[in-house]
Amino acid sequence: MSTEDDKNIGRNLKKYRTSAGLSQVQLAMQLLTAGFEGVHPQTILKIERGQRPLRLTEARIVADVFDIPLNYLYETSKEAEDELDGLRRERLIRERTHALRQAVDALLTAQDDGQDWLDAHPRSKAVVAHGIRKALEQSDITEIVASHIEHHDRKREEARTAAQAPLPGWANDPDPEETDEQEQENPDGTDQKTP
Repeated sequence: MSTEDDKNIGRNLKKYRTSAGLSQVQLAMQLLTAGFEGVHPQTILKIERGQRPLRLTEARIVADVFDIPLNYLYETSKEAEDELDGLRRERLIRERTHALRQAVDALLTAQDDGQDWLDAHPRSKAVVAHGIRKALEQSDITEIVASHIEHHDRKREEARTAAQAPLPGWANDPDPEETDEQEQENPDGTDQKTP
């Protein structure tokens, strides 16, 4: 038996999941990793349909995964949507600022390393300086920064992937919602096509 609150929470969960571009399987994996014990894609489906209540401890994990305040799972107001949009933009700015700082730090480290080498090899200084000038003339500094950001993102993703626990058996299954829709279209399992 579901209440109107459960249905509202389910609609909000589905809205946040789809706006994040996650399937039910992907969300279940993220929630499992974040500590939502026993979660399964079917659990997500039932919550989204209002057929299973979302417990408070589970709601806290869901809010953390979506990086939203807990009350956003319960609200339906336009103000909450606007505030959520602002929070997402703020998070994106923080992430990009952090990546830019890392790129600048990498460039400064490379500059220091280059200067140390030049100090140790004074005869090569003029040749290297000319090569650096030519390289900078032929390239765009934004490309250099972008390549550093890509490198750091790739390393971070590799580290995250390497640290992940083994996937549960259902991790590569289709979303239960997709399977359920197919069963509703063809409940007896026979081919409904006409010649």
